[in-house]
Order: sequence, then C-alpha cells, then structure tokens
Amino acid sequence: VHNRSAMQYASEELRSDRQFVTRAVIENGNTLQFACDKLKDDRELVRTAIRSDPHALQHASAMLKADRQIVLWAVEMDGTTLTHADCQLLADREIMTEAVSYDW
Repeated sequence: VHNRSAMQYASEELRSDRQFVTRAVIENGNTLQFACDKLKDDRELVRTAIRSDPHALQHASAMLKADRQIVLWAVEMDGTTLTHADCQLLADREIMTEAVSYDW
C-alpha cells in the first residue's frame, strides 16, 4: 500500500489485519490513521509507523500518546511531534529537553 489515500478505502477486515497495516505503515507512517482502534493501541505497530514518520504519533491511541517511551522516541526523531503527546508529558524534563533541542 503505497498511497495513504488508497488505504482509506480498505475494508474494515484489512484495516484490522496487523500484517496488512504493518506493510502500509512501513511505506507511510500516517496510514496508521486508517487502522482499526485496536491496532492504534499496538505498541510495536505504532513504533513501526513512527519510524516511518514521527508524526504518525498523532494517530496512535490516547494510551500510547501518554506512553513516555513512545513519545520520547518520537520526539528524539522530530521535536515537533511533542504537539501530539499527552499534555501530562509536558512536565517530563527529558522529553522537553529533547523537544527544545530540536531545530523547529
């Protein structure tokens, strides 16, 4: 799946298929937005999506947006991903240090 817009037309069955969605997010991390909610809560899949595009964090579940390790990892790649993190993590010194050291 090379085109994120094509992913939006995938059936619910395919959007729930971990293997299919993994292949899609490897190509374009933002296709995570079209995955089923269960997969948006899959730590490994979300990491794969973030590896492809750090801003895929915005499509992760609320639980993973509040996950310190996931957010730190995304912020280390692109400090602007902080905008997608749970607001409680804004008090985390390490995350904020990474974010402010990023050249916005």
